[in-house]
Amino acid sequence: MLKAGPLLTVTQLESGYNHLQILWDVSLKVLKGEMVALLGRNGAGKTTTLRTIAGLLKPKAGQIDFMDHRIDGLPAHEISRMRISFVPENLHLFPAMSVMENLLLGAYGIRDPGRTKGSLAFVCDTFPALARRRKQLAGSLSGGERRMLALGRGLMSQPELLLVDEPSLGLAPKMATTVFDTLSKLKLAGLTILLVEQNVHTTLQISDRSYVLEQGRIVMEGRSKELMKDDHVCKTYLGSGDD
Repeated sequence: MLKAGPLLTVTQLESGYNHLQILWDVSLKVLKGEMVALLGRNGAGKTTTLRTIAGLLKPKAGQIDFMDHRIDGLPAHEISRMRISFVPENLHLFPAMSVMENLLLGAYGIRDPGRTKGSLAFVCDTFPALARRRKQLAGSLSGGERRMLALGRGLMSQPELLLVDEPSLGLAPKMATTVFDTLSKLKLAGLTILLVEQNVHTTLQISDRSYVLEQGRIVMEGRSKELMKDDHVCKTYLGSGDD
């Protein structure tokens, strides 16, 4: 059951890169226990939104509140310590390090060995393939296994909020299905997820609510199942609807 009150609130956010503004007046909320999706074409501002929430970009205007604390403008390492974990599209793995070493890097901010051990047990239970390959170099993994490793590393900090950018990118359909199934299981386990994903049809099926970004602005929001029936969403993102 979803709890009342937002875990994350983004209010009138404006952000971008140097003099290039990407986001304009973006507002959204994520309730605890929800999976919320950001939908839109390439360049719409989805990744910029995640990067700004994670502290990798400093907002030009607006406000971000997480668990009743204002976090916009804080450096990324402080936001991470507040239990927001960002799994980027390009993964940022260390290919010359083992699977286990990459996972343990995800728990660098945890000072309690017991918590780290518990995180590792949870990740290995969630991703059995990683447990079997714990001594293998990350660079030798398949594309799907690298995605799983990035997700696993993101879970090692025991986040309250997981930001996930394009988890199925470049994956074969079967492995993409495995990734989506894993995200659904994590949500059922109580994890709150803000998801950016190119596969709009599947994203609308597994998420609770969605926001549609076009040219850096939120143009639509609602329950994901309802958006699947919307003419604009069907024509623009699902390749269906009346001509």
